[in-house]
Amino acid sequence: MEFVKKYTKSLLYPTLFVPILYGLYVFGDFINTSFSFHVGRMFMETYRAYIQYLPLLYAASFAMFFAKRKDGTSVLSGMIGYVVLIHIASNETLAKALEGCSFVLQFDYTSIQNGCMGIMCGLLGASIYNRFYNVQLPSGLAFFSGKRLVPIITGLVMIIIGSLLIIIWPFMYRAVAWLLQVRNIETIGPIVYMWLQVLLSFIGISSLELLQEHAIFFTNQTILMQIVIPLVLILLYNSKHKAALKEWRLVFLLVGIGAMIQGDPLVFQFLLFTFNPLYMLLFYVLQSILWIWEIISQPNMVSMLIGGSFLCVISFYLARNHIDDLIHKGQRIQLDEKQVAQFIHVVGGIENIITLHILEEKLYITLEEEMLIRKNEIEKLPKSIQVEIHDNEMIVQGVAPKALYDALDAYITQANASLLI
Repeated sequence: MEFVKKYTKSLLYPTLFVPILYGLYVFGDFINTSFSFHVGRMFMETYRAYIQYLPLLYAASFAMFFAKRKDGTSVLSGMIGYVVLIHIASNETLAKALEGCSFVLQFDYTSIQNGCMGIMCGLLGASIYNRFYNVQLPSGLAFFSGKRLVPIITGLVMIIIGSLLIIIWPFMYRAVAWLLQVRNIETIGPIVYMWLQVLLSFIGISSLELLQEHAIFFTNQTILMQIVIPLVLILLYNSKHKAALKEWRLVFLLVGIGAMIQGDPLVFQFLLFTFNPLYMLLFYVLQSILWIWEIISQPNMVSMLIGGSFLCVISFYLARNHIDDLIHKGQRIQLDEKQVAQFIHVVGGIENIITLHILEEKLYITLEEEMLIRKNEIEKLPKSIQVEIHDNEMIVQGVAPKALYDALDAYITQANASLLI
């Protein structure tokens, strides 16, 4: 589950501003057409530039979330990997390097600049960082030890992967094009196509140009999204776990505004999946029902907007607290005083704790001395507590960080030695 949350957050944050920038694009186009000004091009190009470099942002985001430490080196590594890849597998490079190879040169490799490649480079960059960030080279090459080594290795690895993708990518591209033929299946084709697009969006392939040729939703359904998504976000935010969602207020606001502007549920589905996949599953089951309604009876716009809004709002209203129980079940984990005392004993006592803070659903504990940690007793801790140690920092996951944080706070307060900040 930890992997799923990291993955969806890595997708969510780079795409968060896409609908907002699309609004600027529409505004710029309106200025150009209505007033014969060219000032609007500035807004339009902002959106185009962001979309063009979105795969690079995916590479940076995935490298950051999947690295063991929140370090700029991992982000740089992921970005370098993507830049090397798209230059190795570019039409210009291949035209010079493989002159006369018709199999390669007849294919347009511009399509390789997509979100899937960004995700792959980000994950690879994070993996290389996790493996080599603390490696020490011989004294003659000591300058390139540790973090400096990571971008170098990433660049070299991507040369090999880029060379392989020159052969593999045309087959992958044609396979995706073949899958899209499901849209032509009578009656159920549009529904299957919608689910296929959802699945492809999670590996970044939905940004391919051939996937933009056909709309996922019918016109009335797109307008419905502009109404339903903000309403569903309000329902979810005002559930019984509202206090736990306060840190997500800005994200909810941006997703809601973006949905009203564009009517595209891409960012919304990533947000739902981040909390719990069941939310996203419910949303697309409801969209499938609306598709069936459209195919069978072809309702007018007013009927679709009223009926669709009622169906989605009622469904999420009934489901929100039940699914919330699944989302927040980890926060109900209670640690007894004996388990907390055992944990404090392992970290070297209260005096060895400098600070505690929660980030990305992990509890980070800064310690005075690493040597005071009783590493041989870590395995004796409850299975719900998973520990990683990096120098003077201990990272705790498995158990909900707030539960352990509160338990430590209560224990330390009871001992009249509160060190928390």
